[in-house]
Amino acid sequence: KTVLVQVHGVKTLAAYNKTLKYLSRLAVVTDVQPQTVFPDNVVFRLNSRNGRLAVSQAISLGHTPVEKVVRTRPAVVRSPASAVDQPAATPRADLIYHLIQ
Repeated sequence: KTVLVQVHGVKTLAAYNKTLKYLSRLAVVTDVQPQTVFPDNVVFRLNSRNGRLAVSQAISLGHTPVEKVVRTRPAVVRSPASAVDQPAATPRADLIYHLIQ
């Protein structure tokens, strides 16, 4: 099962490597690939044996370099130029975290 995990606070190559290594070592994760890289955050595509809940639980159980952000889905923004709702600029992540420095 594919899970999108967005991690904010990833501003350096060292922070990126730390996060990638951490996510790769989670027991429930079989593969980790970066999907989108922004100047201050990264969205990773994880393949997990048991899906989003298993990934969330695995992260919450150990000594983690990330902390959970209360919001679980990016908001939909309304374009001022039209009445059409458009998704936020970032992909719709299943889980959103902030890197602890």
